[in-house]
Amino acid sequence: MRALSYRQDGIGFLASFSLAALAVSFLSPQNTLYLFILFGQGHFLVTYFYQWRGGKVTSTYLFSYLILALLLFGGYVLFGFGEWLIVFTGTLFAVHFFVDEFRMARLPFSIARGLLGVAFVVPYGAFLVRSVVGFDALTPVLTISSIYLCASIVLLFYQRPWSRVDIVALIATALTPLFLLQVSPAPEYLLGFIILFHYVRWYFYYFFCLNDNPLRRRAYLWHVGVFNIIVFYSDIHLLSVPFLGYFFYANFFYLWTILHIIFSYMPSSARIPFIGLGRFREGVSA
Repeated sequence: MRALSYRQDGIGFLASFSLAALAVSFLSPQNTLYLFILFGQGHFLVTYFYQWRGGKVTSTYLFSYLILALLLFGGYVLFGFGEWLIVFTGTLFAVHFFVDEFRMARLPFSIARGLLGVAFVVPYGAFLVRSVVGFDALTPVLTISSIYLCASIVLLFYQRPWSRVDIVALIATALTPLFLLQVSPAPEYLLGFIILFHYVRWYFYYFFCLNDNPLRRRAYLWHVGVFNIIVFYSDIHLLSVPFLGYFFYANFFYLWTILHIIFSYMPSSARIPFIGLGRFREGVSA
């Protein structure tokens, strides 16, 4: 992966933001949920395909994936997890969303960016808890998050020069809670915006990364189209093939999302402690 130019990154950011904003502005909560599930499974397939192409999908990867999938789906069948599954998945996705913005810009981790991430993710999780569970802890959460935000600003001041991602992240972290306090959106909108934004962001990112290789760029567009068509075709046959519900019903989709996030960050040289079947090779994640 490489950092994009200001123009390429700006186009990708504005297009992703606009499409996600249009979706949550004009679609009902149920249709927003339906949309991010469909595009989510397409995104997952594209990611796994390119991880396989990059050599990351080894026997260790597959076995680890199978074990974790069995634990997650088995736990869901036995315990249900209830509304907290939505809260956990959404908060985990907020971490995924925030971290990937810096990964796409090829920026290293720092204490300032870590504090900024906490100031972004924790209020987002609190809004999800209020919207899904009905428990309101926003006052103490926003107070503490403001302290983290101020601390990150001070540290970033001494970390100059700032990147464009630092500036956008600061603005988003400061303004998002103020906006959500006024709007109080449904959980489908809270999830839908960052999930759809993330999907489209990665599509634009890889497209621009392949600017110097037209053949690979055409192949990439072809792969994205084919995998998303497969997902849409499968959804059309959902009622006639009940097994497909394990991919498209909301709570099952949240489990697939957890798997996607975990295996996006699996280190290329890491061993799985409880398996010990070798090492992952370097691959692609999104």
